[in-house]
Amino acid sequence: MQDSSLVVTALRETEEEIGLSRDRVTVLGEFHDYWAITDHVVRTVVGWVLPPAEYRLHEEEVAYVLEVPFDFFIGAEPRVEKRLHRGAWHKVYYFDFNGENIWGLTALMIKDFTDFLLLDEDPKGFNY
Repeated sequence: MQDSSLVVTALRETEEEIGLSRDRVTVLGEFHDYWAITDHVVRTVVGWVLPPAEYRLHEEEVAYVLEVPFDFFIGAEPRVEKRLHRGAWHKVYYFDFNGENIWGLTALMIKDFTDFLLLDEDPKGFNY
C-alpha cells in the first residue's frame, strides 16, 4: 500500500524508525526538496513535538536520538568543507553540538531552514 502523501510517509517513517507516534507531531509544513548523493530526492517536512518526546528506537535502523535545542542552530554557524564526489566538488556542512557531529544533508537542511526563518521577507519555499 502506498502512502497518500509525502507528509504521511514522513510521519510513518518517523513512527517506524524512532517510535515517535504520528499523533504527537504537529506538521507545520513542507520545506525544500534536496538531492542526496545517493541520487534520491529528500523532502523536508517540518513538525513540532510538544515535550517530552518518547522514543522506541528501531535498533537496526537508528543507534540513538540526538535532541538539540533549536536555539543552538539559530546562533551557530556551520563549518563548511569542500568534498570531491563523483568528479564534482560539493559543500558539506557540519554543526558540532557537545562533541556530536551533525553533518551532510541534515546539516544543510537545518542551515537552510534557520536561514529562512531569520529572513524578514515573505516566506518562499515553505508550503503550509
